[in-house]
Amino acid sequence: MREIEEIKELIPKLEEKGYEVTFNESKTRFRIEIRKGSFLHGGTFIKHSRILRQILFDVKHLLEG
Repeated sequence: MREIEEIKELIPKLEEKGYEVTFNESKTRFRIEIRKGSFLHGGTFIKHSRILRQILFDVKHLLEG
């Protein structure tokens, strides 16, 4: 899925901004945790395009801020 690849490409940029990122995927699910200090965003999700688009949007928003 295109969104998964985009998220993977943005992980190093998040890490450059000081976020700790954990990303794992299986055939039908993926898990992402983005943390910085007490801030935590993420969870375990099914690989559905609508969910992936929302996570991608959130990741891009973190990079802008």
